[in-house]
Order: sequence, then structure tokens, then C-alpha cells
Amino acid sequence: MATATGNKVTAGADGLLGLALSVGGDNNNVQAGSPVSVLNWATNLFGSNNTVAAQGGLANRAINFGGNNNTVTTQGSFFNFARNILGNNNKVTTTGGYGNAAQNILGNGNAVAQQGGIGNTATNFLGNGNAVTTTGGYGNVARNRLGDNNTVSTQGGYANLASNLLGTGNTVTARGGVFNGARNIGGNNNTLTVGGPGSNLNFVINAGGGGNRINAGGPGNLNAGFNVLGSNNAVSAGPGPFAFAGSVLRDNQTVTKTNPGIAVNGFRIGGRR
Repeated sequence: MATATGNKVTAGADGLLGLALSVGGDNNNVQAGSPVSVLNWATNLFGSNNTVAAQGGLANRAINFGGNNNTVTTQGSFFNFARNILGNNNKVTTTGGYGNAAQNILGNGNAVAQQGGIGNTATNFLGNGNAVTTTGGYGNVARNRLGDNNTVSTQGGYANLASNLLGTGNTVTARGGVFNGARNIGGNNNTLTVGGPGSNLNFVINAGGGGNRINAGGPGNLNAGFNVLGSNNAVSAGPGPFAFAGSVLRDNQTVTKTNPGIAVNGFRIGGRR
């Protein structure tokens, strides 16, 4: 079933029980389903020049609520979901996999993408020009909350987290493995990397400051790297296990711990390495 209201609006539905709905706005294109799909729904509510599509597979949904020049799509496989709420020039996509979700809430010029895997989530909340991506794996979460021009991603693995809260120009990456987490809280131009094939239960965090580079795992297990209110620090922990490295209230430091032990600023337990 296809229903459209507004000027120069197109709605089309294919497959079994497909629904394409466009309400309000101008020049919107809403498409649901393909000849072999079932229960795909595509909806645009208000705004203009939006493209919304849910195509292929089973029970995929794509929704845009308000804003202009947004593209919201799901493509193939089962039970995937893409959503944009307000803002302009956003691109929100899910491609393949099962039970995945991509969503943007407010902000302009954001790219939120979920590619394959099962039960993964990519989310942007406010801010402009952010790129948030999950690629493959199971139960991974990538999210940006506030801030501009941040890049947040997970790359395969199981139950990994990449998260940015506030700040500008930060890059936060979880590179696979199991239960690895990378979290940036404030500050600008920080680079956080965690995990990788063969890496499990590693964690990195940056709280404030700018220009920091923090890494843990890759490969390795049960390692942690952190920076607190410092700038231009390079912190690396692992492969360990149980290697902990950090910088606290200092700038321009290089802190590395490869073997089990602790290295914080100039304080060390567990040998020079």
C-alpha cells in the first residue's frame, strides 16, 4: 500500500504487505519493498526533498521525521531499522545483517551507517558532520552524543563499544575482539583505539584535553589506557595481560606498558616495560 500527500511526492510499495507513506512536505520519494520482500515499511513525515526506502528482505523499516534533504534507507536481510529525526542533509543507512539499527536524532550533515552483522547499533544524537558506523560483528554499539566532526566506529567482533560525548574532531574506534570499549568524554582531536582480532576485555578512555592518542589491546587481553585532563599525550597499554597505562593532569607525555603492571605519569609497578 502506498499513500502520499504534498507537492511532487512519490510513494511506492512492492512485495507482500509493504507500506510506503509520505505526509506533508514537497519533493519526497518514499519506497517500500521489492517483488520478493515481506512487511517492509517506509515513512516520511513532513520535511522536503527526503528519500526514504525500505527494500528487500523481511520486516525492515525506514523512517524520516521532519527536516530536509535527508536520506534514510534499509537494504536487504531481516528486521533492520533506519531512522532520522529532524535535522538536514543527514544520511542514515542499514545494509544487510539481522536486527540492526542506525539512527540520527537532530543535527545536520551526519552520516550514520550500519553494515552487516547481527544486533548492532549506530547512533548520532545532536552535533553536525559526524560519522558513526558499525561494520559486522554481533551486538556492537557505536554512538556520538553532541559535538561536531567526530568519527566513531566499531569493526567486527562481539559486544564492543565506541562512544564519543562532546568535543570536536575526535576519532574513536573499536577494532573487533570481544567486550572491548573505547570512550571519549570531551576535548578535541583525540584518537582512541581499542581491541583487534584476538583482543578481549580491553578499555580506553579520555576525559578532557586535546590531541591525545590512547590505545589498548591489539592483540591482548585485560588491558586499559586512559588520559585525564591532559593534552598531547600518547598512551599505550598491552598486549599484557593486565597492563594499565595512563596520564593524569599532565601534557606532552608518552606512557607505555606492554607487560603486566601499572604505568601512570612517572610512576611504575611491574618493571620498565
